[in-house]
Amino acid sequence: MKKIYLLFSVLCLSLSLMAQENPKILFIGNSYTYVNDLPATLQQVAREQGRELSYYTIAPGGAQFATHCNNNTVMQEIIKPEYDILVLQGQSQEVAFPPFQFQQEVYPYAQQLCEIFQNAHPHGRVIFYMTWGYRYGDAINCQFYPPFCSFWTFSEELCNNYTTMAQDFEAEIAPCGKAWQWSINQDSTVVLHSSDNSHPSMEGTLLNAYVFYNTIFSDTITNSSNAYLQSIANYVTQNNDSLPCNLENYTIPDTPQPPEGFVNNVESAYNITYSDNSINIVSFVEGEYFVYNNLGHKVLSGSLSQGNTIINLNNLQTGPYILYLRSNKGSRSEKFIHYEKN
Repeated sequence: MKKIYLLFSVLCLSLSLMAQENPKILFIGNSYTYVNDLPATLQQVAREQGRELSYYTIAPGGAQFATHCNNNTVMQEIIKPEYDILVLQGQSQEVAFPPFQFQQEVYPYAQQLCEIFQNAHPHGRVIFYMTWGYRYGDAINCQFYPPFCSFWTFSEELCNNYTTMAQDFEAEIAPCGKAWQWSINQDSTVVLHSSDNSHPSMEGTLLNAYVFYNTIFSDTITNSSNAYLQSIANYVTQNNDSLPCNLENYTIPDTPQPPEGFVNNVESAYNITYSDNSINIVSFVEGEYFVYNNLGHKVLSGSLSQGNTIINLNNLQTGPYILYLRSNKGSRSEKFIHYEKN
């Protein structure tokens, strides 16, 4: 009997490892999932990283969690034994509803979907797909609930409520909305919204796929087709727990502060130009420079001479950085993205 039990345990462990390496995923959502085909994009990203996954999608336009709970197709699909992961995505506004409305119209239906899947799949995983605010906020509903008025506060409400549900329902979260905030914080010229200012552009979908890959496989993206989005996804998924839900004015911790008596932001003291692998600084005063990575670690430093100083970036990995300059005339900091050249 002990031998049979041992064989059964080994079989269960093998199946669990297979599920982690080649998971089958059920996506339940709406147009934020099917526009640009997020599941297929994720599958392609996984293959580029040397992994495999399969999926099935139910994503009717505008569907809410309540819609899915009243959909027989969803209810039948969600209990099928072949799935390892359930991804849940709410309607674009509902997870940011005012507290009472959220508790009445959203929370219980998301909970129902989670519990049905978890009861049918004791070793399965539920992952909430954290979405983002409209690019310029929701002008129609702004008058009724102020957090809808801007991208940042809209995204903050979504983040808070998705995080609450994930914690309450023993689920996980793919922090796509937080990755969008971090990307816009770092470089607002990278447009993640489509022309309707709501759905994802191709870049937005790719960023979401990177975040999902990292979340599902507990891994980071390497050598991807978009180094900038790769760096954003890797940073946010690695640091999600420590990042706040509103990143509008967030700065990397531990940036050095100027000595007492310095005047900040003395723009005229420095002229900065960027090239592929270097930064050229024309400084009108003597001082110091520091380069910090996205974890707040100092990676380069040196002296600024009066005149021309060149900072070589050849040994830096692709990603966002902060350049910090200081002298007896003041200090200046700038964010920049370095793209590693082949």
